[in-house]
Amino acid sequence: MLTNLLALIGLAAVPALLAVYLLRNRVKRLSVSSLMLWTERTRMVQGGGRLQRNRLPLLFFLELLILLLLVLAAAAPRILSSHGTLPLTVILDDSASMSAVGPDGKSTAERALQQLPGLLRKGRFGPVRFMLAGTEPRWLGPEAEQQLRQGRLPQDWTTRAASCDLDQALLLARSESAPGKKILFLGDTRPSTTPTGGELRWISAGLPLSNAGFIHAARSGDRCLVELQGNGAVELSLDLGGQTRTETIQLESGIPQRRIYALADPDARFEAWLPDDPLSIDNHVILLPKPPRRVGTRLSIADPDLHTLLARTVSASGLDDPGTADCDLLITDTAGTDAAENAATWFLHLHRIKDGTPFTGPFVMDRRSPLLDGISFEGLVWSADENAPMPGMPVVAAGNIPLLTRTEDLAGRPHFHLQIDPSLSTLPDSPAWPSLVWNLMEMRAAEKPGFREVNLRSGMIPEFVGTAEWSGILQPGLIEMVENGQTYQAAFNFLDAGESDLRVCGSGDDGDWNDPETLERHYVDLAPLIILVGLALLALHQWLVRREDAAIAGRAHGI
Repeated sequence: MLTNLLALIGLAAVPALLAVYLLRNRVKRLSVSSLMLWTERTRMVQGGGRLQRNRLPLLFFLELLILLLLVLAAAAPRILSSHGTLPLTVILDDSASMSAVGPDGKSTAERALQQLPGLLRKGRFGPVRFMLAGTEPRWLGPEAEQQLRQGRLPQDWTTRAASCDLDQALLLARSESAPGKKILFLGDTRPSTTPTGGELRWISAGLPLSNAGFIHAARSGDRCLVELQGNGAVELSLDLGGQTRTETIQLESGIPQRRIYALADPDARFEAWLPDDPLSIDNHVILLPKPPRRVGTRLSIADPDLHTLLARTVSASGLDDPGTADCDLLITDTAGTDAAENAATWFLHLHRIKDGTPFTGPFVMDRRSPLLDGISFEGLVWSADENAPMPGMPVVAAGNIPLLTRTEDLAGRPHFHLQIDPSLSTLPDSPAWPSLVWNLMEMRAAEKPGFREVNLRSGMIPEFVGTAEWSGILQPGLIEMVENGQTYQAAFNFLDAGESDLRVCGSGDDGDWNDPETLERHYVDLAPLIILVGLALLALHQWLVRREDAAIAGRAHGI
């Protein structure tokens, strides 16, 4: 701890002082009344050594104490002033690796939390605030703060985040803290570089452990893919839609392994498990089939050619639900049919053009619209009426003539308007036509109640279409939502290679809060007081020396 050069030099002088007094005591002046007595002295020495106890004088202890006080003063000791308090922000790593359980049966979060009460008692901190550092930093409430001060793990510290964004947490802490603030980070990995500047102290409580876990999972139809990482042989348990089996996989450190499985039933659920290990959150995977979302499509088309064209196109899309009574999409060439439909109906208005002008492009397209995904109109002939009323914003246009537009009514229902003339246009005979209708039906299907993604992974937030809203803490497993009496399911899997790799974890205490500004503002320097005590002892030493010299001089003169 004594890093000051003067303090080290002072410590080196301690054994030198002791040696001076010991060597001085070995040479003593002996006065005898006759030279005959030297023979007796020699005989005593030849008879064997005598154990003599060295008696150090009081001056030695005074000089030693003065020297030690000088060493202590050179070390610049300081104590926290009675009126000084330090604002402190405690940042807690909320990533999943903090839930890893060590050989002692405690999680990394519990081991890190054990050090917090002692740190708070040693320093005079105020105010103290607590923050969770996950994918997004957030402040903790008063109840959780009280539990943390008592060394108890609060419920809000879930250790379920896919990552720890410490940079964002530090920015938030620095923006809302008072001058002279201190920051304490409790995590499970050592910093790449030691924090400097006296602001951040980094305490790591992690352990480098061997862990096997799933790091990727995906599904397409009846095909399911899982990716694992770990070290050594692990037993993988599978449920392939009611067919269970177990297989042993040999994993190599740092090398992920992929496995692909086929389900006999494409609508069955896939599950996989790994044995218990230090990190349990990545040991289970569920992959659900994507539920079919079909669109109740109704045609209200007076023109027989257009009716036949749209009927074939809608049927070939594979998204139509002819058995439902709901009208999700109305395709019509008749004005005034939208008022009788429900609030969830979408509309495609066909404007039958006669004697229109054929356009061969180039066509101006709004590529931001999902209606045009994967569609090209290059080389097509599209007939249109320059004077046809086309409300809304253009999606496709030939120059300044809109060919396809979109607008919304007061109820928020989308209305698409399309100019079409099958006799003077090659659009109905091109691949762009079925793609255009399919995109429209897919857009409508995506707005029906249910989860947008049924297989979620770390970092994803459930998106549910409907009046219900998802709220709560994501836990690996199944998520359920109820809409209009129907239950919808999604699966959440924790998949993150960085969090599953516990080999990089470690423990330590990095960083120092004793920067010059903090020492000057909040601490009292004890060196002047120590020097004053040393000077007082030095004065006492000088008085004792003079008194002893006077006594010796008196004996020499027979006084």
